[in-house]
Amino acid sequence: MEQSRSTAPFVDSHCHLDVEQFEPDRPQVIHRAREAGIRAIVIPAIEPATFDHLQSVVLSDPMLFWGVGIHPHSVGTYEEESLEVVESWLQKGERVVAIGEIGLDYYYDFSPRDKQKAFFRDQIRLAKQYQLPVIIHNREADKDIFRIVEQEQDGTLRGVFHCFSGSPALAERALKLQMCVSFTGMITFPKVRLQETVQAVPLEQMMIETDSPYLTPVPYRGKRNEPSRLPLIAAKIAEWKKTTIEEVAEKTTQTAMRLFRLTIAALATFLLAFLLPFRATAQQDTGRGFVHPFQKFIGGGGVIGMMTFVETPDSGRDRSYEGLPAFGGVLNWFFTDHLFLSASYVIAKNTKVQRFQANPNYHHVLDFAINYTPIPYNRMAFYFSLGMSYFYNNLNNRRKENFLGSNFAIGLYGNIRTPYGVIVPSAEWRVSFMLGDRILDYDPNPNDQNPERIRQNVPYFTSIPRFLIQFFPEW
Repeated sequence: MEQSRSTAPFVDSHCHLDVEQFEPDRPQVIHRAREAGIRAIVIPAIEPATFDHLQSVVLSDPMLFWGVGIHPHSVGTYEEESLEVVESWLQKGERVVAIGEIGLDYYYDFSPRDKQKAFFRDQIRLAKQYQLPVIIHNREADKDIFRIVEQEQDGTLRGVFHCFSGSPALAERALKLQMCVSFTGMITFPKVRLQETVQAVPLEQMMIETDSPYLTPVPYRGKRNEPSRLPLIAAKIAEWKKTTIEEVAEKTTQTAMRLFRLTIAALATFLLAFLLPFRATAQQDTGRGFVHPFQKFIGGGGVIGMMTFVETPDSGRDRSYEGLPAFGGVLNWFFTDHLFLSASYVIAKNTKVQRFQANPNYHHVLDFAINYTPIPYNRMAFYFSLGMSYFYNNLNNRRKENFLGSNFAIGLYGNIRTPYGVIVPSAEWRVSFMLGDRILDYDPNPNDQNPERIRQNVPYFTSIPRFLIQFFPEW
């Protein structure tokens, strides 16, 4: 039987990829998951003894994330001081997106129940302190687990009841507590009756998981489970909800991305996985006989450019003011060979303002950005950047404005070695977008004979092709 396919990406919200069953072929398992459309996998921890190994597994692939916590099976072998270990990993662990797996298990009772409840409550409070969601394990402990969650829910607690197998009424109770509900391959088992529960949970509060290597879905029962089988769970949900597997994939992925904040985590992972592994080298450019300069550290210089200032009112057509001379300065700090922080300031005078806005306007733009260059020591080097902007406008001393914004840029710079440092001429194109509202008296049709004064939101952005001359002294 072929596995169900979807064009939408999946998130396996609960998978024990760190356990010994995956040691022989973990890279192949991850490859098969990617081939099946899995774009992120969350691996919950079981106990502090496994944290080091789990972290190393997570760092082996950029689509892996993990939770830190002590499972109810394991709390019996740990004392309260172990929670300090959990907290230390919340502070130092990379790609930690949750606290879990935590909860209560009264089926096996491997740990004293009072101790399970104490550890569960304490770890919930850690989650609220660090603004992380909880991954909750519940087996035959409905009364106590819901009582604790209800007592601790102060509006800041987020999380998921993993491997949910309760009634529709219990699912509704979990949803009212602002929690998500996650389903496993158990829903494909012939003797398990969960159709009404699945139908009662909106896709916007639902996640799916494999709980690998356990709970292998039909038709692979009896074999080791793995993330690539997640589409089979989505297919069963789609069947019961009378929808498509694409919709199930899209909605459950959005739920997981939102709960675990995987969009932010994925961006950080990209920066770590793609930008930082480059080593600091200053090799010879043998093709042109160019001797690379010393490693740059702190430098700065002047900026000159031509600003285009575009207003985008809520009503009326966009208005562009082009060719405004802009002048300023820039300061850079290379904190690695390939990554550097920059702060730049430019001012431009706009004498082309029409109608109700005072003439001239002065536009001040302060940009902060992180920049990446793949070849920092060649004769010529390319870079791109992302950052935040601060706009300050002086409308002929009649009105002052200030706003926050975002910016991006691409550029090219050269390295000119001197006995005292490196002269770095560069050319770049930078665009800064205003965020928020900007309320002005504005004429939506400036070419009309009769001007019309309308007070409306008039956002804007700036586009600046600019040239920079910088100097990095030899420290």
